[in-house]
Parts: sequence; structure tokens; C-alpha cells
Amino acid sequence: MQFYIDEAKIKFDTQLNPEFRYPLDFDKNLFEQYLRAIKVNIGYKQENILVNLGVAQKKPGRFLFNNTGVLFFAKEPGRFFSSAYVDVVVFKGTERVDVIDRKIFKSGLFENLISTRTYLEEHLNAKYKYRKDWKRENVYELPLDALREAVANALMHRDYFVTGANVVVAIFDDRVEISSPGGLPKPLTIKDLGRISKRRNDTIADLFSRLEYVEKLGTGINKMRSWMKESGLKAPVIEVNGFFRVTFYRPVTPKTTPKTTPKLP
Repeated sequence: MQFYIDEAKIKFDTQLNPEFRYPLDFDKNLFEQYLRAIKVNIGYKQENILVNLGVAQKKPGRFLFNNTGVLFFAKEPGRFFSSAYVDVVVFKGTERVDVIDRKIFKSGLFENLISTRTYLEEHLNAKYKYRKDWKRENVYELPLDALREAVANALMHRDYFVTGANVVVAIFDDRVEISSPGGLPKPLTIKDLGRISKRRNDTIADLFSRLEYVEKLGTGINKMRSWMKESGLKAPVIEVNGFFRVTFYRPVTPKTTPKTTPKLP
């Protein structure tokens, strides 16, 4: 079985899911949210759009969803895949010891991406910058585009056949780590990153690419490096050891010397 998975003869995202009952398990709000994001008219026939997106098939007497459709548009994706969630944790200091805050996002993949980005915005340092039109914008200590790309890649390319492990975003005082189960699809090695692209989940990647958040050209790693460089920060550190982990190091905040009150003569 593992051999067939490694050789892409068995693909998780395109497998039909007979347990999913349409329309009972279908979340119309998630579906319409996605359609608005990709600028598709909600007025088109729902079933036709789902088929055209590659997430469902019409069968005699049934309308079947594949696993991609379940992960994006199910009311409760966790009921079908218990590990399909994003665990976002804030740790005190630089070690995995004391948890300050934690959220678990269990919605559809697109909604999980949005929720994770919002959480990062709430827990990263930011400063105000005024544009030429006098409008104020937040400038975050880490480029949000790079973090969003890493989270999207984790959701797209994780190995969903792996159970008991999930996507984790860990925020430390000195860094942000984003990890996903499964490592690299064979035959890719860490040296190939940024040069060669191989997608583990084609249909999931296709739905994300329609959002204009990510591309299917294997440019994500290079973009993350470029965004960090433009911000004057260290390039993201990538590790592969059964998990795929990207680490973004936060800028060092200089410690202020306490002011002393001068003694009066």
C-alpha cells in the first residue's frame, strides 16, 4: 500500500468518499465563501460547479464527493478525517514547555487558512506605517505573505494518509514554526526545493491555486525566501524528517537599559 502511495498510484485527494452524504454533510456557507474568493457567480447550479472544480462526481442515483471536497466543504471535516485540523499554539519563551494560548481550527481548508492568518496577526508584533495617501497600515515583524504561503503549503502538501498528526503552527519568542506530516513526496529531496515541484495532492493544490494565494509552479519556497530577504530577515529554515517544517526567525528586539534617576546634590 505504501509503495502505491509513494508512486502516486493511490492519491488521497481524488478518492471518492462514500461516507459523505450530500447535501446533508455539505456546508453551503463554506462553498459560497470559496466561490466569492475565486470570483465565481454563486447563481450557477451548485452541482455543476462542484463537478467542474473536480471535487464531486455524478453517479446513478448519487452525487459523490471526493476527499478534497470533504476537506473544503464539509460541515465537520474532522468527522471524516480526525487529523485534518490546524493546531496553533503560543509558547512562553523558546521551548515547548509553557503554553500561553492555543486555538484549534477544524473547519474547511480555506477557512482554516484564513483563521490561522488572523491568529498570527493577533500574536505578532506590528508597527504603524503611513502611506503616501495618509492611510495607516500595519507592518508586521514577519512578512504575512511568507507565513500565509507556508501555511497554505502545509495544508496542500501534507500527507493525509498519516493519522494521529496534524498541521501545527507554533509561535515562540524568537521564531514561528509551521510543520505538517509526511515530509517530501518521493523522489524529491530537500535540495530540490525551489527548483523542482511535485504535488502530493493535485486537486487540493488546484483549489488553492484558484484563490491566487499560491501557485502550482513550485515557486512557494523561493517566494518565502524573497519576502524574508526584503524584510531584512534571515531566510526561512527548512527541515524534513518525516515532517516538513519551516521556521521563520523573528527579529531580535533590543533590550532597553532601565533608566536611573539622577541623585540630587
